[in-house]
Amino acid sequence: MPVFKVIPQQPHFNPLQLENPGLREGRAFGLMVSFVTIVKKLNNSTIDDSEASFQEMKSTLSELEANGFSVQTLQSFLAKMIVMKQKYTEDLQQSCTVEEEMQAKKRQRIAKVITNDEQEISRLEGVHSSIKEALDYYKQQFHSVSEDMQQMGLI
Repeated sequence: MPVFKVIPQQPHFNPLQLENPGLREGRAFGLMVSFVTIVKKLNNSTIDDSEASFQEMKSTLSELEANGFSVQTLQSFLAKMIVMKQKYTEDLQQSCTVEEEMQAKKRQRIAKVITNDEQEISRLEGVHSSIKEALDYYKQQFHSVSEDMQQMGLI
């Protein structure tokens, strides 16, 4: 396994001394496979992974360390990832809060514009109504002048 060339290991497996002798070798092999798996998992981690997955890796590294694996470098990388994950999560929450505030302000602005527009429309309707009344008045006056001319016999 190439990972053991990059991160040489000399585990002591002392906790396995308490295990059934028939199971020791299998458990030791399982720990070796777990080491390779945790290195791959750590390498493939993304900032979007769950907090639980990071805590699981932390626990696995502690278990491997208890069996003599040299995991300090991996723990250091994981600790940095956890800090970045926590900061990312905090900033993501803050981003969501700010986004909600922006949306609320936009809704308020739209409501204000609608209210202002409704007031302006109402004002214009009043002006329009006054103009129509004036037009009707002028038509009536014009018609009255025509009637006066007819009464005088001019038409």
